[in-house]
Amino acid sequence: MKKKIASVLLATMALAYSVPAQTSTTVKQIPCVEIAVKNGDPDNGYLVQSSTNMVDWVPLAELPANGSGNYAYTNIPWTSPLFYRTPQAPSLWTMTLDAASPMTRFEQVSPTSQTEVVLSVYDLKSSVNNTRHRLVFKVNTEGTEPVQLYNNLKLVIGSTTYSASSIVSNTPGVATVTFDNLSLAFLSQIPKAMILKGIVRPGNEFMQGTKTWAVADPFGDSLKGGVVTLYSQGPIVPSGGFVEYSTIFIDNPPTTYVQFATYWFSIVASDLPVWVSKDPRVSLLISTNTVGLTVAPVDLQLILGDNAGSTATEYYMAPGAVKTFALTVRVAGAINASYGTVALTGIRYGLSSATATNYTITAGLEDLQAMFPH
Repeated sequence: MKKKIASVLLATMALAYSVPAQTSTTVKQIPCVEIAVKNGDPDNGYLVQSSTNMVDWVPLAELPANGSGNYAYTNIPWTSPLFYRTPQAPSLWTMTLDAASPMTRFEQVSPTSQTEVVLSVYDLKSSVNNTRHRLVFKVNTEGTEPVQLYNNLKLVIGSTTYSASSIVSNTPGVATVTFDNLSLAFLSQIPKAMILKGIVRPGNEFMQGTKTWAVADPFGDSLKGGVVTLYSQGPIVPSGGFVEYSTIFIDNPPTTYVQFATYWFSIVASDLPVWVSKDPRVSLLISTNTVGLTVAPVDLQLILGDNAGSTATEYYMAPGAVKTFALTVRVAGAINASYGTVALTGIRYGLSSATATNYTITAGLEDLQAMFPH
């Protein structure tokens, strides 16, 4: 939140100084009848403090926020001498993730119409009776940029829905979402639940596998909502797969070696059934950038998920299913002369057993690269 610099105006000055020369200072005391803050922070408050020595400060009042950022305090005691100041109060607000806030998950969006996705649910409360006029969130994405992914963002509080006043890109993958059209009355220590929703544009191939989440600003990453992975038509491979290596075997000592790598990845089906060939030479695309290496896919195994509906030659995935697979690749080459990178770059699939190679997934495979020897 961008803080405004407040200026303090005194209706009648608490102290007036006159300097007749450079030898002495005369202080004349004038009663202060009002302390005012102009253009202060409209979503926080200010303390009114007094002191007789400008060292020890006694709190007089705490001024909660108002929409204009202007504050005034007139209930001023008179003690001789007395000085006043109005520092900004510590944060009056506390925000937490609500227990109902969704966790990390997958969400399917429509290819033809907007889809409403719940990003987070927050609880906000004030330490005093107060009014909140503005809330700011950071919306993050991996994949499609926020301003391309969302038509709008909305905040639901009770029976009222507010649309974002602005959605501004800051850095790649991050947008600041501001709601400054609020007037939310809070009783001291009584929280209000608020639901942050993203209105996702109709899905397309560029959106497949995009991850998105929200952070309440300026409350920090402790208020990061669950990560939502979005997909539209066709299955997706969420990023974050990994590679495991076997030990290096010496073959035909001492000139050649053999090493195996296992590529772990998951597939999320859409609203249509999916078939994937069990033969990795048929179902998988492998890209090599090597010198002197022989590369061969050996096996594709289903690791997590049931085999219901699968055949002797294809794995079957029911609509909405999530399954994890392990691809084993064998690499061989000359010791100290063969090396390079072997990457899984595509997964072929079909919408029936007879068409198991008609389509190809290419997004979400960025982490599935192996360097040999390892």
